[in-house]
Amino acid sequence: MKKKRWMALLVAAAMVCMMLPITALAAGGNENIDSFSLTVNNYTVGETWDGKNVTANSDKLWVQTAKLVRTGSGGDVEITEPLKAHDDTYRYYFYIWTKAGYSFDIDNLQDLDVTISVNGQTVKPYAIRDGGDSGRSIVMDIVAPVLHDYGEYQYDGTNHWKECQDPACPNKEDSIKATTANHSFGEWTEVKAPTETQEGTKERSCVCGYKESEVIPPTGEHGETEIVGAKEATCTEEGYTGDTVCKGCGEVIEQGKVIAKLAHTYQDGKCTVCGAEDPNYVPAETTPAPTSTPDPTNTPNPTSTPASTDKESTESPKTGDNNNMMLWGMLLLAAGAGIAGTVAYGRKRAAKH
Repeated sequence: MKKKRWMALLVAAAMVCMMLPITALAAGGNENIDSFSLTVNNYTVGETWDGKNVTANSDKLWVQTAKLVRTGSGGDVEITEPLKAHDDTYRYYFYIWTKAGYSFDIDNLQDLDVTISVNGQTVKPYAIRDGGDSGRSIVMDIVAPVLHDYGEYQYDGTNHWKECQDPACPNKEDSIKATTANHSFGEWTEVKAPTETQEGTKERSCVCGYKESEVIPPTGEHGETEIVGAKEATCTEEGYTGDTVCKGCGEVIEQGKVIAKLAHTYQDGKCTVCGAEDPNYVPAETTPAPTSTPDPTNTPNPTSTPASTDKESTESPKTGDNNNMMLWGMLLLAAGAGIAGTVAYGRKRAAKH
């Protein structure tokens, strides 16, 4: 009994799981799709077709098959060789499915609003038919645009375009028309950073190479600063503390101050830094070199001198002054002359008597 009960529960659970998608669809999850768009990229001369080139611009459906074919005697033949210019036999075959909860309006298939963009050129399907999956899939046939051997983009201020470079192109004007489109820009890129007082610039580019730029207003606030023009003082020149300058805009935020000259460092009458003369320098007095003295062994011994009996004539004051000795000598001569005159006068007077 327990085994049968477990089997019954498993069968019931399986039935519930199978019924969930149907229940969700019946509860309002089934929505008709009556319009969508597709984008075809890399449809270019020299390229090889890839089904991944086609993407759906809707989260309600997905592209299961995207073939590039040519109708032949035995049916459609898929194109596998590199694409050629001016081949008007190319045709797209798309097999498209809806996602869960959506389906196509099978009763109005040809009235579906479908847009296919091929390298920027818009084309329309010429046939839409039921894919045979109860409205969940459709098949579309689209004539592929004639390929041109395009050169580089050309542009003006609004649009860009390409022109077929093949001299044998049957319709160059059509090549230009097919590729003409408005500019499609990427993100802005800063070209010149704004400063506190100066504007900056930014630009963005289109795939064609055209660029547009815009002004970035000044920030209005100073950022990092640096000291400019600082100079140390010396004994010959004044110094300078330097100006405080904004690195961003170059504006002087605070001016520096003058630093007074340094004092001279004198040594031996001159500054050791600049060589200036010391005005207060007095050179030290020089001592003369000593004269040579004769060798005492070469001096002859003095002979003895007899003592003089005339004390007055021989003795003189021992003062050490030569001028005084001359004075004494003169006085002695004068005294001797006076005595001689007195003696002569006395003898002459005695002779008269």
